[in-house]
Amino acid sequence: MMKATWMLPILFLSPQIFAEESPQKRSAFAVDKLTLAAGYSKAYNSKNQRYGTVDSSYHYDNSGTAYNLNILFAKTLAEEYQPYLDYALLEHSDRNIHLFTAGIRHDFMFDHDALFLHLSGGIGLAYADWKETPVAGFDIESKSATSLSGSVSAGLTYQFSELIGLDFSTRYDVYDLNLNVTDYDGRDTMKDFGSLSVMLGIVMQFGQ
Repeated sequence: MMKATWMLPILFLSPQIFAEESPQKRSAFAVDKLTLAAGYSKAYNSKNQRYGTVDSSYHYDNSGTAYNLNILFAKTLAEEYQPYLDYALLEHSDRNIHLFTAGIRHDFMFDHDALFLHLSGGIGLAYADWKETPVAGFDIESKSATSLSGSVSAGLTYQFSELIGLDFSTRYDVYDLNLNVTDYDGRDTMKDFGSLSVMLGIVMQFGQ
């Protein structure tokens, strides 16, 4: 199983280096928050049997592990929204789905300053990489696929301090990723069109 070891070096970055910088000196696209999260992902897919050649032979792994890196920038849009860049990896036994997203986020503050709700949405690119054929004895025309994607998410963050917080979030991603399976009698299409992920993560605050 592939491990998201690429995230580990980021955990050793010290937010203290950035926290001492005054808000006036921060550039418009300085990093405000960085979130590293992991959790469970449920995939949604379908199959189009053009010739019925592989009926009941499909084996889709519909659940897997989700990894997420989110970078929220300090710049505000319309005084209420912040831009972000996001990468998510949905790791299944037979395929990986990579999601690259850019979007905006809005925070809703409660009376308790350390607790707040955030909503976000964005668009980007989805890329699927198949590790193995889902149908034994059949050929795959292409082991990868790309499409445009859209993402919406909601989460709840608790800030333990000015530097570190804990985040619980859910996200839904939509895309159109097709895999064509062929044999001598025709071709069938397997389609990934969405996923729902639930994740728990660490939030690093880089400025106030």
